[in-house]
Amino acid sequence: MKISVLLLFAAVFSISAKSYSQEARVTFDLKNVSVNEVFNTIRSQTSYSFWYDVNDVDVNRVVSVKAKNKSVKEVLDIVFKNKAVDVRMVDNHIVIKTREMSNELPVVQQSRKITGIVKDATGEPVIGANVVEKGTTNGTITDIDGKYSLEINPNAVLIVSYIGYVRQELPVGKQESLDIVLKEDAETLDEVVVVGYGSQKKINLTGAISSVKMDDVLGDRPVGTVTQVLESAVPGLQISRQTGKPGSSMNMNIRGVTSTNNPEEKPLVLVDNVPMDLDMIDPNDIESVSVLKDAAAAAIYGARAAYGIILVTTKKGKKETPISFNYSNNFAFSNPTTLPKKIDPYSTVKAYNDLGIVGYFGGQDIPTWMQYMDEYYNKGMHSNGYVVKDGIRYNLAPTDVYDDMLSNTGFQQQHNLAMSGGSERANYRVSFGMIDEDGILYGDNDTYSRYNVSAFINMDVTNWLSGQLDVRYSESQTNTAKGNRQGSNSLWAVATEYQPMAPLGYGYDMNVESEENYLPFFSPRNMLELDNPQKDRKSDTRILGRIILTPIKDLTITGEYSFYRQWATKSYSPMMYDALIATSNQRNPSVTKNYYENTNWFSTTNAINLFATYGKTFNEDHNLKLMLGYNQESYHYESLWGKADDLIDQQLPSLSLSSGTQYTDDEFKEYALRSGFFRFNYDFKGKYLLEVNGRYDGSSRFAKESRFGFFPSFSAGWRLSEESFMEPLKKYVTNLKPRISWGTIGNQNVSNYGYMAGMNPGKLSNGGAFDGKGTWILPGGEDYVLSMMYPALVSSNYTWETVQTFDVGVDLGLLDNKLEVVFDWYKRDTKDMLAPYKSAPSVLGASFPNTNSASLQTKGWEISLQWRSNIGEKIRYNVGLNLYDSQSEITKYDNAQGILVNDGKLVFREGLKYGEIWGYTTDRFYTAADFDDNGNLLPGIPKVKGVTKHNPGDILFVDFDGNGEIDNGNNTIDNPGDMSVIGNNTARYQFSFNGGISWNNFDLSFLFTGTGKRDLVMPNYWSPNGTFVTSVFDFQSDYWREDNTESYWPRLYGDGGNNSANQKIQTKYLLNGSYLRLKNVTLGYNLPNNICEKLFIKRLRFFFSGENLFTWHHLPTGYNPDSFIAQPGNLSMTSGIQGDSGNGNWSYPLMRQISFGLNLTF
Repeated sequence: MKISVLLLFAAVFSISAKSYSQEARVTFDLKNVSVNEVFNTIRSQTSYSFWYDVNDVDVNRVVSVKAKNKSVKEVLDIVFKNKAVDVRMVDNHIVIKTREMSNELPVVQQSRKITGIVKDATGEPVIGANVVEKGTTNGTITDIDGKYSLEINPNAVLIVSYIGYVRQELPVGKQESLDIVLKEDAETLDEVVVVGYGSQKKINLTGAISSVKMDDVLGDRPVGTVTQVLESAVPGLQISRQTGKPGSSMNMNIRGVTSTNNPEEKPLVLVDNVPMDLDMIDPNDIESVSVLKDAAAAAIYGARAAYGIILVTTKKGKKETPISFNYSNNFAFSNPTTLPKKIDPYSTVKAYNDLGIVGYFGGQDIPTWMQYMDEYYNKGMHSNGYVVKDGIRYNLAPTDVYDDMLSNTGFQQQHNLAMSGGSERANYRVSFGMIDEDGILYGDNDTYSRYNVSAFINMDVTNWLSGQLDVRYSESQTNTAKGNRQGSNSLWAVATEYQPMAPLGYGYDMNVESEENYLPFFSPRNMLELDNPQKDRKSDTRILGRIILTPIKDLTITGEYSFYRQWATKSYSPMMYDALIATSNQRNPSVTKNYYENTNWFSTTNAINLFATYGKTFNEDHNLKLMLGYNQESYHYESLWGKADDLIDQQLPSLSLSSGTQYTDDEFKEYALRSGFFRFNYDFKGKYLLEVNGRYDGSSRFAKESRFGFFPSFSAGWRLSEESFMEPLKKYVTNLKPRISWGTIGNQNVSNYGYMAGMNPGKLSNGGAFDGKGTWILPGGEDYVLSMMYPALVSSNYTWETVQTFDVGVDLGLLDNKLEVVFDWYKRDTKDMLAPYKSAPSVLGASFPNTNSASLQTKGWEISLQWRSNIGEKIRYNVGLNLYDSQSEITKYDNAQGILVNDGKLVFREGLKYGEIWGYTTDRFYTAADFDDNGNLLPGIPKVKGVTKHNPGDILFVDFDGNGEIDNGNNTIDNPGDMSVIGNNTARYQFSFNGGISWNNFDLSFLFTGTGKRDLVMPNYWSPNGTFVTSVFDFQSDYWREDNTESYWPRLYGDGGNNSANQKIQTKYLLNGSYLRLKNVTLGYNLPNNICEKLFIKRLRFFFSGENLFTWHHLPTGYNPDSFIAQPGNLSMTSGIQGDSGNGNWSYPLMRQISFGLNLTF
């Protein structure tokens, strides 16, 4: 639509304007320039914006104007002297139109007054919004408080509009007051997206960039970190959380695997253009987040951009707005989404019996135990719930270790208070935020708290110089329940192993009742009560100063300096106490000796950015923009670790108050980066788009002769929808832009000193600390000769890994952008990856160094669909879908023999698909018909190599090579024997589906997330086996017996047997890791504006929200499919490990949260 529709009404608006025009004055001497040039000069010296219809006002007319400290009104009177033009000035808006047109407009019959306030979705007043009576020229503009007043006809309909917001038509009826809330038009073509060192209109983007506004994706969800908010919000940005422990971090990845080195390396996060920890930022302080996914978008950041870029723009307040306060809170109650389910005590002991165990390792006789179980459950005997015979305790009564160790519910509270505003030449924002979370464990050993303070101010010193200062501080503390105990340092491992009839609370040592024998059991709850938590503290301080100069028209120079300091400490001291082992009632100390250990580290990052941007339009059709810049960063890190044994006082743990051995270790590292960069943009008539980026990087992580690299990118787009031949389809196809890009990026995410031959003194001892002693023992004693370890070998051509990305995409908007579609297909090649050159002979005394000798390729696609519309005048709704997928393959690796597996892990090789799972194909169980009368297998029935005797109920595998034995051949890709690729643990077809609907002041939103395809080999996913079985879970109970030959699991073996053969990785026990989760549902209500006005507030919103409400999946009860991560080469998965979680065991569960709160603006 032509903007003239709005401006025709604006010309006759009647409003009592403030004296802004008297305050703003200009000085210039312009000769023989266009009227438009005069407008631009006024814009550069003031904050005025001009509104006019290009078909109505001749802005190409040549004029000469000289002004010395004149008001803008005086200047415009000179420009339009003797011209039939009306100039209306309202605040910082100037509306211009010809007087002849206004004379042609009909006279409006006014009969009654309507008043109200126009606000945006956040409750902020909208200044200069157009309020017009439909079908007439009668209208006005909202004032600085968003208020309007207008004389209207009976049965009038108001049209309310403002650039960047959805146009609304509202019947007045009999109302005398009508408040209006404008909804931001997220699909406007003029939407600005933050890119590297600047911003661009969304419609002009040619790279793969996704941008979200934080208020839209955060909403009222009970989440405390930005990574939680971004989960499933951006296609291609993979975020997963392996544990629900308070304060735990999340994994982030953009478009799949980038390198075999540091595969868990996260994307670079830049907050207002400088690095910062995303988990330490309050989401309420963020304005928007842009994700740069391809090389064309990220190449401007060069060597730091190999894993993608996440650009965070913080809120800063607005000029010409009165002071405003915003307070929000969120109170959440949490409980586990799911818990493992153990079978009952009777069935557990029966499983021991089926295993063939006679004497249990706790001293119990299994047949006797079965007798007592039968008497307890079927005959009502042994009311104490246990029997003591010959000093051995037989536990009978059921207990619930999970219920005992967990509190009724966890609790989380969040608060945020912000103050913002601005004058003609300044804007500011100050905020304070906090989150406090108490987990689901008994006591306070699993807590997390974080405090955030931020302050921003921008000041226009002159019309060509402005300065900005941004200061941010955050501090967090995390308590992690350790539950240290001999034989296990994992609270969750103890909970997993704890028998369903094992006693809780306290008991007597060896069942002898006496005061000195009355001790706690080693139950998880007692461990929580008696042990200390691990304490982690962290603080972040960032100071950012920025100076912006506009010395001449169209040229902007920006200088930035930032100081960023991180400090952290981690301490732990296990309590030493005696407790009872539940299986035997025997006394045991919790640890062999007490100790205290502490780690302190800090890092500082200093960064300088200096860049200039110049834009120019030639002949109205050719638009050029050039940006040149310089970047320099330096990073310094120090850490100190200390440990002391045998504390004098356990209540006062410290390194100095100990009588035992003390250990220390420290670490120092630093690197520097120096770069020059540029970006060139060109478009012709806004239809043909071209962008070129380049960065020349130098990194201290490489030797001087290979330290520098140049990384360019090219991208182009064609706004096909703007072509004349598309005009007949304009009603349906609002926007159509195919685009293509190619670029290369360096990867400096490698060791700081990988190119140097380092040497270490002494040998490792006690948890990794160097004791300063060599490996040579003096004769006749235990003394060591102090010596240096052998030096490492280095490569002479150790240099950059390079990442090349080719991307083809299309942006499509249909039906006035009600439907928006964004699709991308990409291929990313990581070349010259650092990898071991080859195996070294043992006589060398050292391994070969890493060289740039490997390559990796990732292919993928992503699609985003968004639909926004309304039903009638009061119901608005939206739905959206994000879907993406990628696969990675090793294209070069030094593995000439094609070795498959080494030490339980896949060996990288050319052609390996990342995440592939090698295993055997399950045929069926052996049956009695497979054996002769002597128990030997019949001819033609294959056996597992190394197994001397199979039994009915063992697993029979498919013999692919037909040699009569199940084996892995010679363990190479050319001869894998009976092994083959049976699955892949890469998450495929990841998706999110969101939607929302609003009616009057109510709104409802939802979010679904999930994965369409994934194969899992879960750790410890097997039937009970061995002689040390404790708990048996419900998914383990369907095992083979002579009366249950159609079981899920094979036959059980206690001592010996064919467990190792049966437990080979195989197709039968490959799990389906796909899932669908109802991630969030939120119901909100906004207090009507007329009530808010009476309460002297701008906005008040109440909400009720649920997070992680339901998950539909294929795993056993108690497990979540996204709680498992795949390490490179691992055939099975690893459960999330966050300090208190044991490898391969169940860990802190994902939380379901129910929350409520409010958001108040005043």
